[in-house]
Amino acid sequence: MTHLRLISKMLIAAPCLIGLLPGCQSMTTAKAAQLTEELEKRLEAIRKEELARLEAESVKSKEQYARVQRQNRIWLAAERLSNGDAKGALEDADELLGPAARPTKGDGAGSEKQDSASGPEQDPAELAALLATRGAALLELNRPEEAEAAFRLALKHEPAHLEARKNLGRALFAQRRFDKALEAWKPVLAAGRRESEVLYLVGQARYELYRAQSLPHDLEAARLAFEHVLLERPEDLDALKWLARTSYESERYADAQRYYAAARRHTPLDAEDLERLGTCALALGSKERALEYLELAASLQVPSRELCLQLSQVAAELQFPAQAGEWLAR
Repeated sequence: MTHLRLISKMLIAAPCLIGLLPGCQSMTTAKAAQLTEELEKRLEAIRKEELARLEAESVKSKEQYARVQRQNRIWLAAERLSNGDAKGALEDADELLGPAARPTKGDGAGSEKQDSASGPEQDPAELAALLATRGAALLELNRPEEAEAAFRLALKHEPAHLEARKNLGRALFAQRRFDKALEAWKPVLAAGRRESEVLYLVGQARYELYRAQSLPHDLEAARLAFEHVLLERPEDLDALKWLARTSYESERYADAQRYYAAARRHTPLDAEDLERLGTCALALGSKERALEYLELAASLQVPSRELCLQLSQVAAELQFPAQAGEWLAR
């Protein structure tokens, strides 16, 4: 029995009890009224305490319900994105964030306004997850600068959010800011998450930096990255061709020849691959095989001046003067 019910019963029984108590027959009506008043005050105090407790529990329950609902909506936004509905996921994320909390292009501007404009204080992990979903949706919609801002703000709320950091690198890569992309991926790789998707982009970024700066260590880093990718995805033709290219440009001709030969099983008439196979064969001392590859490459495209000169030279060295003259004339 609660205090409230007990006091209520006492209040009802008070007048009767007064008459039964020994020596109380002479108690005046005023005394009875005073006791009743005290009991009523106590009852009112207990009633207020009980109402306050119930109200607090109600508020807590509503907040818990609202949080569960919000978490469900965050999950549904991520689910829409994984099902290919980037536009729908972005709409969901923007609605949950509110206008003032949405980051703009830059390094997360708008984060200071978020607390005052988006209602009750939100869990940093939830905000990070929501912003990461928003950024990924923007990436899918080819809006990398806005995606970058979303990922940076997500990392402000949760610096250890590796998915946001991985995708920040993707957003920077899409803007051709390859050095910044590599910097963003460092913590992801250091955490042991050497995912083939990230390593594939690392390889491309390193290769682009090599082309821009001609630093051999970038080319070697690219080659190693594609090597790791191929170990995880042995049937990935793009990774195989990238590995062949980086091996070729590293002058690892035996490796390049092996990779280009493997790629030929998928694309037997790729003129560029055939031309490079010819160069590899020539570098490895197989002039006859080189001539076969180079002639086949020339037959599949309008041969460049360099290819014609190379064919003329190889034909001459193999004692085919007519062929050598024909390629030289072209």
